[in-house]
Amino acid sequence: MRKALWIILAALIMAIGAPNAHADTITYTFTGAGVFAGTEFTYVSTGGFLANGAIVVPTTATDLILSGTAEVFGAIEFLDPNDIAFLVNPSSGGFCCANIVYDISATGTYTSTPPGGQESGTLVISDNSAAVPEPTTSILMLTGIGLVLVMRNRLA
Repeated sequence: MRKALWIILAALIMAIGAPNAHADTITYTFTGAGVFAGTEFTYVSTGGFLANGAIVVPTTATDLILSGTAEVFGAIEFLDPNDIAFLVNPSSGGFCCANIVYDISATGTYTSTPPGGQESGTLVISDNSAAVPEPTTSILMLTGIGLVLVMRNRLA
C-alpha cells in the first residue's frame, strides 16, 4: 500500500508541474498590389507554422486577379522564402509568383515592391495562439490529498 502512496504522490507532482498547452493558430494574409491588385487570401493554420513548399487551399480568398483578369484560386504554394505561387489548377501549376522575402516560421509583415511594381503585395503572418488552461493546481492538489487520506484510512 505504501508503494501506491508513492505512485500517487509522484503523479500529483508531475501534474502540478505540467505547463499550459498551446493551441497554435497561425494566420497568413496576403493583399496584392501592382499586377495582383485586388487579390486577397487568408489561410489559417491550426497546426502551427507552415513549412517552405507547403501547398494550401485558402481559408478565404477573392479571385486571383492578374493584370485585371480574374481567375479562381486553386491553391497557394509557399515556395522558398522569396516567392508565393498562386495555383489556379494545383496539378498543372498556375500563375506565379508574388516576390516577397518572408520567413514562413516567424510572425511579421512582409512587403515587396520589385522594380516596376509588377509583382507586389503584402504578406502578414500572425500568431493567434492562446494558452489553453490545464486543470487548476488547486483541484489537482485537493484530489491528491483526498486520495492520500483514503489510502491512509485503508491502511489503518
